Amino acid sequence: MFFKLFLLFTSVTALELLILMPVASSIGIGWTVLIIIITALIGAKLAQREGARAWKQVMQDLSMGMVPNDSIIDGLIVLVGCVLLVTPGVLTDLVGLSVLFPMVRRPIRSILKNRFSKKLEMQSWASAERGGSGFVFTPQAQSGYRSEYDENIIDITPDPDRSHS
Repeated sequence: MFFKLFLLFTSVTALELLILMPVASSIGIGWTVLIIIITALIGAKLAQREGARAWKQVMQDLSMGMVPNDSIIDGLIVLVGCVLLVTPGVLTDLVGLSVLFPMVRRPIRSILKNRFSKKLEMQSWASAERGGSGFVFTPQAQSGYRSEYDENIIDITPDPDRSHS
């Protein structure tokens, strides 16, 4: 994993430099730096707004044995796009901006949903093999259905007969 990350960061940085040098020579260093700062500010603002909400919901859904819904996965993709906008460079900015468009997110969302589903299935099988009390991946769990007798659920439905003054 370390080698893959090292290779990814090194190659992206080298590619960005190869793109930024001709851009800076054509429009000037000042304009190039200004573009980098503006896209970083846009990315940081979007990441602040979308990131924490999406990440929290994805983790909550996965912990309950559910595949996160489309809007949550979209939020996670937008968060990654925002991080790419904050990263200096033309290539990362283009990829970051592109995932802000729903038509670009659709295929990415599909890939992520498949990976989340496979991960949940693997966790379920591993838990069953250990004889553990982990969740079982079922269509009901995926849709969010829970039995009223599930001991892990605390019902906090308000009593309609009580008046609140």
